[in-house]
Amino acid sequence: MINRVALLLTQLATDGGAEAQVSSLAREFQRMRWDVHVISIRPPRSTLEDAGIPLHSLDMHSALDLPAAIVRLRRLIRDIRPDVLHSHMTHANLLARITRPLLQVPVVINTLHGLRMYNMQGEGYMLREAAHRLTDRLADLTTVVCNEANSYYVQAKAVSPGRILTMPNGVDVDRFRPDAALRFATRLALDLDREFTWICAARFHSVKNHPALLRAFHATLQNRPDSVLLLVGEGPGQAELHALSKELGIQSKVRFLGRRNDLPALLNASDAFALASRFEALSIALLEAAACGLPIACTDVGGNRDIVIDGYNGFLAKADASDLDAAMRRIAGLSFAARSAFSTNARMHVQRNFELHGVAQSWCDLYLKLATGAAAHA
Repeated sequence: MINRVALLLTQLATDGGAEAQVSSLAREFQRMRWDVHVISIRPPRSTLEDAGIPLHSLDMHSALDLPAAIVRLRRLIRDIRPDVLHSHMTHANLLARITRPLLQVPVVINTLHGLRMYNMQGEGYMLREAAHRLTDRLADLTTVVCNEANSYYVQAKAVSPGRILTMPNGVDVDRFRPDAALRFATRLALDLDREFTWICAARFHSVKNHPALLRAFHATLQNRPDSVLLLVGEGPGQAELHALSKELGIQSKVRFLGRRNDLPALLNASDAFALASRFEALSIALLEAAACGLPIACTDVGGNRDIVIDGYNGFLAKADASDLDAAMRRIAGLSFAARSAFSTNARMHVQRNFELHGVAQSWCDLYLKLATGAAAHA
C-alpha cells in the first residue's frame, strides 16, 4: 500500500511561508490517512506534536555538519521507508539529490517555493540554480508554486522542461475566514474605532520592500487621514522602518505588532491588505488575507496576479511599487458595496483554486501516480 511520505525541509520554523505550508500539508496528509514524517535539516523551532506527526532533525548547524547529516538522513530513510521523499526549498532539494544514490526511496520530488533561488536578502541565486541544473536528473520531478516560476526555471535551464510541474500553495479556509464577531472583538482590543485599517503581514527583509509600503501609505493619508497601518512581523529592517515612519511623520498611524499567533483575528480586524514585495512566488500571506475576504493592493510580481485579479478582488501596482499608493487609494475609495463585492470575490477565488484540502489531494494523487509508476518500473 502506497501511503507513506517523508517531507524534508531546511528548517521548520513558525514565521516562514514555505515552512508554514509544509506544516499545513503534513497535518492535512495525516487527516487523509497518510503516514507522514517531517525531517528538518536544522534543529526545528516549532513542533508537530499536537498532530502526532513524527518530527526528525538532522541537527545540521553549518556546512561542516554535512557528512553527519547525510548519515542521519540515510538512517532515517532506511527506518521510515517512505514511498515518496518530498523535499522543500533549495538546500533540502540539493541534499535529497546528492544523497539519493545512498537512499532506498522509490520517488524523490523537489519543490521550489520562490520565484528565484534567492536568499532572504534577494541575492545569491545563480550558484544555487547552477547546482540544481547539474543535479536535475537526481529528482523524479521538480514542482514550483506559480506559472511564472515554472517559466523562469525552464528558461534558466535550472530544471528540464519535462521534469517540472506547477503545484500551488494551499490555505486553510476554515481557519482563515470572515468572522464579524472576531472583527469586533479584535478592533476593540486594538482600540480601533472607525479607522480604515490596512495590514501587512511579512518579515522585515528587503525583498518585502516595506519602505515602499510606508511611502505609499503616507501618500494615501492625504485622501484617507483616518487610516491606520498594522505591520505584523519581525526582521533586521525593523529599526529602519521605525526611523522612516518618524521621518515621514506617520509614526502615530503605523503600529508595529511584532510576531503574532492570532493572524486570523488581525486580518478580520482590518479593512484591506497591502504588499510591496520586489519578488514573490505565491504568497501565503496574500492567500490568507484573501481567504478572510480582504481586498488587496500589491505589486504585480511573480504569482501575485494568480491571487489578485485586478479590479475583481484588488488592484495590482507596477513591479517597482512606484504606484502602490494609487492602488491603495483606489481600494480605500471604494464604496461599501464595492468593497463588499471585492471581499466576496477574494474569498471565492481562494476557495476555488487554493483551498488546502484540494491542494493536499492533488499532492496525494501525484504521489500515488509516481510511486505506482516507480513500482511498476522496478
